[in-house]
Amino acid sequence: MNKAITDGLVLMPAPFSAGLNLWSREDGTPGSGSYAGQPNAAFVPAD
Repeated sequence: MNKAITDGLVLMPAPFSAGLNLWSREDGTPGSGSYAGQPNAAFVPAD
């Protein structure tokens, strides 16, 4: 890979514990729905 293109680029998503609003429940494109406020989604740290 070209270092000029990838230098400083973060390719991993934020940890799930960072917030349900950061994770897509659809196709992951900008503007798609997240898990925030969904009745069937929760972060359980002891799981």
